[in-house]
Amino acid sequence: MQRVGLAVIAVTWTGFASSALAQLATPNACATAYHAALGELAAKRGDDLGNAVSVLKAGDAAMPGRWLYSQALFPNSKRLRPAPVERPCAERVKVAGRFRCIRWEGGAEPEPPAELTITPQPSAEELRVLRALNDLVEARGGVPEVGSNGRYTWLALRATADLKAYVTQPAHPALCSGGKEFAEFYATTMKPLKKRIDDVGELAGRARALAMGRVREVAAFAQTAASATTAEGAGKSIEGAPSADAAVQVLVVEAVRPVLSAEALGQIGHETTALAALRRAKGALIAAQVASAGGDDPKTREGVLAAGRAVRMLEAAAYGEMFVARYAKFTRDVLEVPGAVQKVHAGACTC
Repeated sequence: MQRVGLAVIAVTWTGFASSALAQLATPNACATAYHAALGELAAKRGDDLGNAVSVLKAGDAAMPGRWLYSQALFPNSKRLRPAPVERPCAERVKVAGRFRCIRWEGGAEPEPPAELTITPQPSAEELRVLRALNDLVEARGGVPEVGSNGRYTWLALRATADLKAYVTQPAHPALCSGGKEFAEFYATTMKPLKKRIDDVGELAGRARALAMGRVREVAAFAQTAASATTAEGAGKSIEGAPSADAAVQVLVVEAVRPVLSAEALGQIGHETTALAALRRAKGALIAAQVASAGGDDPKTREGVLAAGRAVRMLEAAAYGEMFVARYAKFTRDVLEVPGAVQKVHAGACTC
């Protein structure tokens, strides 16, 4: 009887020990599953996390680094072109309140001006948008707030480094511990940067709206139903087009349609980006302005000015869309990572 009792006790103890060992092994199994899930996340986001800040602040050397149509509004810019050399003028005409030379002493042909004359000055709201985008323009598309002295540089660098280190860490039994808190901490820490991204979206929206207003003025000035209808359709395409930049380029063509030739419009429309289209349009508009300066048709001169006001804000809209696109990539590569960590933690760490 005593032996039977000991056997029962032995079996009972063995079962308890096996159960205890199983419970002890479970957290490690969860950690293993969590590490595998983090590994998949690292494979998708690791390189992007490591390069996210560099990509965000990098400019494009092919971009002008200055406004094409609004440079005169920023006299303190380091990228102002040097003043042209003055030559004796034999005959001047007044265009939009400014005197312009149409014949030089000695019979030399006048050189076309480097800048388009645009009057009147931007509205207060337009000027606020242009000023808000000026640093991005001068940085050639590099996001200024994560640059050398940017207000979010340290935050972005620290967050991307810590997130990458977390998703690429080696496996260990306590991996599940603190994962939820880590993700929540960085989701909260990056809220100021998220707010800035939302502000950039609002800025781009204001630039689009102001640019569309100017394009509608051109359509109304042209007084043709075809132009007005096309401009309205192009405006709708800004919201729904797969490429916002391509939609802005459509509007560039509509803004200059009343004052440029079909050949010039074709060249502008065949450019690959909105900024390239704006650059192409600038030379054609300057030539149209010079040609209209000596004529007797004030409507043509006013048409060029109206087109100039439109392309001035379309350039702002193009940079606004660029700003949004840069931050959209950063959002995918960085800001969505804490949420992804929380999701895989909740799925794997169920011990």
